[in-house]
Amino acid sequence: MPTDEGPRIRQGHYAILGIAGVVIATVFAVVASLATRSASEVQPVPDLPGPVIGSSSSAGSPTTTTTTAVPTTTTPPVTTTPPPPPQTTTTPKPQPKAPNASFTATCTGLSCSFDGAGSKDPDGTIVFWSWTFGDGRASSGARQTAVPHTYRAPGTYTVTLLVMDNAGKVGRAGANVTVSG
Repeated sequence: MPTDEGPRIRQGHYAILGIAGVVIATVFAVVASLATRSASEVQPVPDLPGPVIGSSSSAGSPTTTTTTAVPTTTTPPVTTTPPPPPQTTTTPKPQPKAPNASFTATCTGLSCSFDGAGSKDPDGTIVFWSWTFGDGRASSGARQTAVPHTYRAPGTYTVTLLVMDNAGKVGRAGANVTVSG
């Protein structure tokens, strides 16, 4: 059974031969134009870095050498200076401030109730209260309001409240309390 692929294959070969023919014809034209120049027209080629492509022929005839230099591109080394380190300004962390202790006392007879709720910490939290009642007794803990204390005898006593905040800073307040019985 005959196929029709023969002409198609031949056309492909002709296309390839056509492209090769154009390349070969161009090379011959360049070589012919160089060969027709006299020696006085040819300028010496300076030494250029890179590969040199050359051709020569000698078959009992005078030797003709054609040398074509292919320049290469060299990139000068790039010198970079690293940027200076960023300027950092370290602001010192503010030191914690001591809390302000404050209290009120309400007494009836020898019994008193002390309230330290007026104590404030400007930059934290008060976590501990310590009371001294001026009669040798004390009370401490996390209780700030309605702290009861009964004195054994009438008189004037110096009551002191110490408060400590979450940073360990301490504030103090004191006042004289008079009780009668």
